[in-house]
Amino acid sequence: MLSKNAKVRSNFIGISDNYSPPDIVYQDPYTFIVTPGRYFQAGYRAGRIYQYKTSSKYWDVTSNFPVSISSSYVAGVSSGILGGLRASSWYSVFMVGPNTTDIMILPYIKAWSVDYNASNSGKTTIVLAEHDATALLETGLLTLTGQWNSYQILKCTTDIFLGTPMTLSGSTSGTPYDQVTVDGNLVITNNLDAGDIFQLIPPATIPYLYLGSIRIISTSTLFKFVKSRWRYTWKSVPYITGYTSATVSGGDTYVGAGVSPLAVKAWLSTRTSDGSGINRAKYRHVLYSSDGNILVDHTFSESGTTAQDDWTRWEITTDWVFTQVQTIKNCFTGYDTASTAYVVQTEYGFRILAFEE
Repeated sequence: MLSKNAKVRSNFIGISDNYSPPDIVYQDPYTFIVTPGRYFQAGYRAGRIYQYKTSSKYWDVTSNFPVSISSSYVAGVSSGILGGLRASSWYSVFMVGPNTTDIMILPYIKAWSVDYNASNSGKTTIVLAEHDATALLETGLLTLTGQWNSYQILKCTTDIFLGTPMTLSGSTSGTPYDQVTVDGNLVITNNLDAGDIFQLIPPATIPYLYLGSIRIISTSTLFKFVKSRWRYTWKSVPYITGYTSATVSGGDTYVGAGVSPLAVKAWLSTRTSDGSGINRAKYRHVLYSSDGNILVDHTFSESGTTAQDDWTRWEITTDWVFTQVQTIKNCFTGYDTASTAYVVQTEYGFRILAFEE
């Protein structure tokens, strides 16, 4: 069992861009608490906006609502994760109904492969992958065949299909791997690819409200964070190794250990060090947009003359917009005194100081 403590507050003004989302504050590894307030049945968010719902439908939470996260969720009976409890994975937190107020935790899913299968009544099969950069085949999220039938998925994207839900007609537990089936909608499913990430959301017949994302880092631990509106600030984040190059050309760096699949911005810190015994005159760190244009080009010089100098430099960037889901494009390069480019000798990479959904 794993958990976290979250404090949720709703300052709802109206069903529109004015919905002030809940705050979540990590407190311990076993329980989170939904605090008293009125929670409107605004559904999912897409493009940073909730889907439209009438303001006459809501839940009133009159006292602290403790939630212990486990993989034995029963609607209306126990709060928890619908599916397996997986380390190094992202999950969405939903308030759901209709007859009782409940909290449901649903995993994000990632595509290993997509089979449009148009000859089979237009069905599209998505084989699931793990969440990490290597994206091995997933066999642990679905614990029962049919478990997610009638649930929906949303592509985590900024393309034309932003906010278009697809209903699952089938969900097969890992024999030999987890997979889901979408019927029809080939205009949409023909634009799905391996590596795409989807938010699993409740069935359209169930009233619900998306509250935020959590990351499981082991079978009993949540990533420690503070959530204010839609900005998440990590309390402790390991370095994420960035792309290095001997020329100033960008490459993809997976930052999924530090940002949710719905993240649109991140506040990054970078570090390189001349601790390898090879003295460089300067380092250069470049961030690129998806079209290859340079967004940030930061060069900093070293000042030592011996091969044992160990220099560390930090750079903080704000309002970074992702080129792909959980991916940034960057370049770390080192230069000698003759301005010859080299792969950075000691590159600690990125820390994600915060991100925004």
